[in-house]
Amino acid sequence: MVDQLRDRMDRYMKEIKLSLLNTSMRQRRHTWEYIGKLADHMGAHGLLSPLTVTPIAGGEYHIISGLARYEAARLLGYEQIQCDVVEVEEMAECAVCRPEALTIKELGEEMLHHMEHFPNVTYEKLAELEGLAPSTIRKYIARAKKAREAKKAIDKSPQGA
Repeated sequence: MVDQLRDRMDRYMKEIKLSLLNTSMRQRRHTWEYIGKLADHMGAHGLLSPLTVTPIAGGEYHIISGLARYEAARLLGYEQIQCDVVEVEEMAECAVCRPEALTIKELGEEMLHHMEHFPNVTYEKLAELEGLAPSTIRKYIARAKKAREAKKAIDKSPQGA
């Protein structure tokens, strides 16, 4: 599967403004202690490995790999950063690029994001990519929607209520 994906990728290097990098998908985040150490290292040695990103709507880019480097660059005041831009036929195919396993909650949030932002993504396509049944994908996405609605309700409620 990964070899087939590589055959369908178009890659190039590009300096990208940090303001155009999207981290809205539920990526695993590092501790601020780790980010601080990474920022110290980047300050002394520069960026040794570019972020891997893919273009999304509105001229922005989604970070596939390098969230910690992105956060460290922000701490250091970078305005732009070197990125390896990967264009794939369907954004959902980037699911195979995830470096770590996600929890069911995170996976549901990620799938919901794909469904909302990429019109050619279907339950069946996500099921094929994740090796799950379409009904399981629907359940994960339904849970993610309910969690999002609950968070919105909590955020709107008055403090201390």
